[in-house]
Amino acid sequence: ATLEDVLDRSIRAGAEVAPWQNAISVLRRVVLGLLEGADGPIVESLFAQARILVSEAAGRERAFRQWRDDRLAAALRAVGADLLAAFDVARLADAMDAGLPRLGIESFYLCTCDEPASREARLVAARTGRGRVPLPDGGLAFPAGRLVPPDLLPRTRRWDLAVLPLQFHGRWLGYAAFEIGPGEG
Repeated sequence: ATLEDVLDRSIRAGAEVAPWQNAISVLRRVVLGLLEGADGPIVESLFAQARILVSEAAGRERAFRQWRDDRLAAALRAVGADLLAAFDVARLADAMDAGLPRLGIESFYLCTCDEPASREARLVAARTGRGRVPLPDGGLAFPAGRLVPPDLLPRTRRWDLAVLPLQFHGRWLGYAAFEIGPGEG
């Protein structure tokens, strides 16, 4: 693979290309120290070309990040509009199920309870990495102190939840728990 191919793969994988400039500097210092004087200008030219490739790749990286951020912002606006238009639990669950994966949120749990200090909550909608979770009519009752029924949570990897209250016109409805993954910038 060429340096340009490696840089492009790095960009697509989300890695920064700027550190490649440092790697080229270290490699240049070592290689020039090992060469005879006549080969120096040719090698210097190759390292200059490598620096230019990294600089061009940094520009592509900025453009790619901007494109990705613009797509995410558009998806966020669309999901927000769908969530605002949902006036019942079924539509809210459908909007979350369709929209949250576009935002990188693969798992969510929509729970209702009478008040914040309730002993019991009801899971009325859920999605995990395997898709929408089938639930009985009226939802699945579980101890509210658990936040989410434990058998729905991953067992073989670490997970973190962000929990947000659900209210409508100041009236407590329950909460939504979202599995959050590694953050980006």
